[in-house]
Amino acid sequence: MERRNAVIETKHLYCTHLSDADVNEIKNFSVVNKEGIGVEKFIRFNSYIHEDTNLDRSYLIRVKATDELVAYFSLRAGFVALDNTSENEDSFDSIPGVEISNFAINKHYRQKHPKTKGIGKVIFENIIKPIIGETAKLIGVRIIYIFALPKDKLLSYYHGAFDFARLSEEQENKMHNRIRPAYDKDCIFMYQRI
Repeated sequence: MERRNAVIETKHLYCTHLSDADVNEIKNFSVVNKEGIGVEKFIRFNSYIHEDTNLDRSYLIRVKATDELVAYFSLRAGFVALDNTSENEDSFDSIPGVEISNFAINKHYRQKHPKTKGIGKVIFENIIKPIIGETAKLIGVRIIYIFALPKDKLLSYYHGAFDFARLSEEQENKMHNRIRPAYDKDCIFMYQRI
């Protein structure tokens, strides 16, 4: 089996750009939890548009031995607007960052390998963070962030496995009013400092 062009590799996984994907494989990507249908719809219907318009870059994670599609994620440049310490309440500092705009494990992979646990953390630590780390060598990056669905289990997972944190409720509300994308209107901002 000929492996596609790898962006980054680990012992058992490799990462390629969306452009290396088979269109039918993308059409069949699905998520386990239907609350995450937005990331499923994104990869199927919007990912190529976002690539063409430079809004996101999407990457596929595959098993080296079999080429199975494990997951995908999308990254975009951005910033976080945090209140500064001045007396002017409307003033904020913009912190440069990279947003994980999409991240999902393939339902078909989960069904075929039900005993596999922690694959999201492996992908985050060994593939996503190194890509962001290389980016941080070229441009200013101080934060990695994601807008997560407001589900306690998911928020706990990002906090525990990924070491992401939340802002105080007051800071979160102010920041959400400034920069939260319309398509993430109900999501919770979580971050990790680099």
